[in-house]
Amino acid sequence: MKQVLEVTLSKLGIQEKKHTLSWVLDEILGFDIQWKIMDRPEIKIELSGSDKKLLLSDSVFQYLNDHWLESNSIPKLDLVPFQLELESKKINSISLFQLNKHPIELVDSNQIKLNFDLFGTIFFLISRYEEAVSNSLDKHQRFLSTHSILQDTDLIEKPIGNEYIDFLWRAMEYLWPELIKKTRTFRLLPSHDIDHPSYYWNKSLATIGKKSLGDILKRKKITLGISRFYNGLLSALDKNYSDLFDLTDWIIDQSEKNNTKSAFYYIPIKTHEYDPGMPIDHCLVSDQWGKIHSRGHEIGYHPGYMTYNSPELLKRGLNVLKNQLEKLNINYAHIGSRQHVLRWKTSTTARFLDNLKIKYDTTLGYADKIGFRCGVCYEFPMYDLENRKSLKLIQRPLVVMDVTALDSKYMNLELSEAYDKIVKLKRSCQKHAGDFTILWHNTELLTEPKKELYNQILHA
Repeated sequence: MKQVLEVTLSKLGIQEKKHTLSWVLDEILGFDIQWKIMDRPEIKIELSGSDKKLLLSDSVFQYLNDHWLESNSIPKLDLVPFQLELESKKINSISLFQLNKHPIELVDSNQIKLNFDLFGTIFFLISRYEEAVSNSLDKHQRFLSTHSILQDTDLIEKPIGNEYIDFLWRAMEYLWPELIKKTRTFRLLPSHDIDHPSYYWNKSLATIGKKSLGDILKRKKITLGISRFYNGLLSALDKNYSDLFDLTDWIIDQSEKNNTKSAFYYIPIKTHEYDPGMPIDHCLVSDQWGKIHSRGHEIGYHPGYMTYNSPELLKRGLNVLKNQLEKLNINYAHIGSRQHVLRWKTSTTARFLDNLKIKYDTTLGYADKIGFRCGVCYEFPMYDLENRKSLKLIQRPLVVMDVTALDSKYMNLELSEAYDKIVKLKRSCQKHAGDFTILWHNTELLTEPKKELYNQILHA
């Protein structure tokens, strides 16, 4: 039986408060909540049957509520480092928003006051509130890390929301040593957007030959160039060949060596020139799906470029995916998804996916920088900011995308540098018993050095 926490809060922004506190106190820490609604300036947490109190600032919720989705509705950023030391246990963190008092007040052994807004900041991060009020977007209509209020800090590279939850737990543990929180375990969650299931589909031998010469003469990848052309020639002659992009078995092998499962996301319909367009009823895709399913891994939905803002296209693509799964006798109770090119509109896209009963989405990582776009490495229920209500859709925040780290358009890291930065993020996820969600395209595993990098990250 769960232990019961009594939570007293005001009506102001009550839906947002309940959404956030329920996730942290119930889903993450594992306690039942008894709500009390009362006009008061702070959030109060008590353990049923105890006279001890934990008081928390309510300033961010109040500020947001007074300026809901207005362009000037983001509280002033004011980074204030602080430390909580209780019974020789030290936790360091940082307050994001303006403070009028010292962040921590240990009033006595029966009461702790947290003057920084722990829950309000977590809500701000996981709801992606700043994205909902920003007009700063790239050519793909994406909100980038450079648009974030945290752009000039290193906080994108640390899960500050998880630090806050740990901080909260230490304060609760100090006040109520009898509390027992939910046990969590670290999860390695590799996933793969299969934008191009086949290299040779819809390509002429001349195109393949030109690319092969580029491999050999320009990129100095002789083995890759020879293999590319040789298998292209076999394909053109309608003979058995090895498809350069069909790495399904290899990817599954690596996941199973690490005692985890991979998720493979496919684009069912072409919605734009940025969508590759290979039909998912092609025999090669059917063969890939058979391998994925028979080995206990996951097939998911990768909605095309124009779907992020179109419920009609989202629904049509999902129906095509489900119909093909049904034809192959592959049954899933729930389907997960990731938007193509990480296109996302807060909170429109989430609402559309929720209406289609998608179980989880895993789009929310920055396209231009690896790290913690949502400030956490835990799954969380999404929130509809426009209608001010909780959704059933779960967000599985994306921590690392291969292209983000390696491509010249983004971070342009050398392989060794990418390894160091990615493993540092993985260590943060392990520290908090969170989820290390990594996206590695099959098309980024064509050379031995890149395969080795991927393997090293999984094993680290």
